[in-house]
Amino acid sequence: MRAFEYRLYPTKAQAAKLDACLEQSRLLYNEMLELVQTEHAASGKFLWKYDLGARFKGRGGEAVPQTTVQCLADRLHKALKAMLARKELGQRGGFPRFKGFLHWHSIQLRQWGTSKDAWLADGRLRVPAKLGKSIKVKLHRPLEGTQKTCYIVTSHRGQCRDAPHNG
Repeated sequence: MRAFEYRLYPTKAQAAKLDACLEQSRLLYNEMLELVQTEHAASGKFLWKYDLGARFKGRGGEAVPQTTVQCLADRLHKALKAMLARKELGQRGGFPRFKGFLHWHSIQLRQWGTSKDAWLADGRLRVPAKLGKSIKVKLHRPLEGTQKTCYIVTSHRGQCRDAPHNG
């Protein structure tokens, strides 16, 4: 798998939408984790990604696309599986941690392609309207292979960059 990183140049309005999506997705992840912990304490069973996806369907609101909510459930599912794998090996570790503001840096868009979650056209990254619709991007080299997903990542300097992934 290869990742291609490109610098995004969002307008102030687009940057505000991206920041709102980032914050709301972090809060949704923490809410999912809290629900998993509560359910596990009550019944001893875990809620997995399909259960979480069903319970949080339509919860993205004004800021988070539905496929990103599904990716959050998948991200928590992978963290829970890693926790259980560590326990099987006899290693230390507990539930995944709640994510604070400084530990949440990316928005995942699951479907790459024209008229899907994300795609490149005319030097712009096309994303759902909740995220700003069409964001200027610096294409310093062409994409190679077949892209599968797109992560919009905030760097340590507060700048957005885009990383389409192919597989």
